[in-house]
Amino acid sequence: VLDLEVFCFHLRQSAEKLMKAILSKNQIYYPKIHDLEALVNLLTENNIDMDINHDLLVELNDYAVEGRYAVMHEELESIKEIFTLVTDMVIETDKIINKE
Repeated sequence: VLDLEVFCFHLRQSAEKLMKAILSKNQIYYPKIHDLEALVNLLTENNIDMDINHDLLVELNDYAVEGRYAVMHEELESIKEIFTLVTDMVIETDKIINKE
């Protein structure tokens, strides 16, 4: 049985780390934050465009803390979209980091 909250927690962590990797590679300072929306804004402010669904990404912010699991929905309608989103982020991150 898939625990959707745990799955989404790890997808959220992955998305956060991917954006921080891009910021680090581009020598852009970012504060010690875990807010996906703030990280997206930092990328945008520094003219780094990730071809991703930002609204869906921000939806993952609710899964930032394990303690919140009890208040999360039993089902997440957009789980496939979110998985695809993070998978696409891996591809986009690779393109940005390995750009010549």
